[in-house]
Amino acid sequence: MTSGDAKGIGRKVLEELDDFLGSNYKELSSHGVSGIYDGLWNTLKKFAGHSQGFHGLTEFIILRVLYYSLGGSDAFTRDLKTSSLW
Repeated sequence: MTSGDAKGIGRKVLEELDDFLGSNYKELSSHGVSGIYDGLWNTLKKFAGHSQGFHGLTEFIILRVLYYSLGGSDAFTRDLKTSSLW
C-alpha cells in the first residue's frame, strides 16, 4: 500500500457515508442521524481507546442531509467563486 492509497481510505469512508445519506435522507429521523454518529464514535473508541480529536463528523452528516433535502446539486448551481454571498 502506498501513502496515496492510505490517503484514499478516509475519502472512501466519507464517500460511502455520503452515498448512504443521499440514498436514505428521506427516511432518516434525527434519531437515525445521531445513531450514525454514535456508531462511528463508538467504533473509533474501540479501535483507538478514546475519541480525542474526533471532530467534524457531526457537521458533515448534518450538512449532507440538508444538502440532499434541499435538492442536492440541482439546488446549488451558483458559482461561489464568482458570486457574492451577501
